[in-house]
Amino acid sequence: MPNEEEPNRKKIMKEIIAKSKFHKHQRQMEFEQAQENIMELDDEFGDVMSELNQTVSKTTSKPQFLTKTPEEIEYDRKMRELVYDRRSVPADRTKTEEEIKKEYEDKRKKLEEDRLRRMNGLDEERDVAGDDLDDDFWAGDDDEGEELLLKIQRTKK
Repeated sequence: MPNEEEPNRKKIMKEIIAKSKFHKHQRQMEFEQAQENIMELDDEFGDVMSELNQTVSKTTSKPQFLTKTPEEIEYDRKMRELVYDRRSVPADRTKTEEEIKKEYEDKRKKLEEDRLRRMNGLDEERDVAGDDLDDDFWAGDDDEGEELLLKIQRTKK
């Protein structure tokens, strides 16, 4: 049996090699054909472009910007600048002397009232900060804290 498999195996390998050579040759032929087509198209493209350039140069005249006068060019440049300029924001109304004096007097009056209030000890309540302890803070037992709180409330009345 081993003798019968050997010729079959060799035969199969030869067929595989032949097929691979055939396909390689076929791919090479297709590549060469594609290269020839590209070369032909390149030659035709050059001809087409030369014809287009001749027809375009005959039909077109000078561009519009070359026919403008220097005044027109300067006008166009200024118009483009104006398009991109930012618009100014209207300023606040100018105050009259009476309004300025009144504001100054009001400010002086408020500062004087604040000074007198502080001097007399009637300073407004200040904001409580996170680390401030209230007057009724008690760190002991709950019973003692309630008694102390009641005493403080009675003395305030």
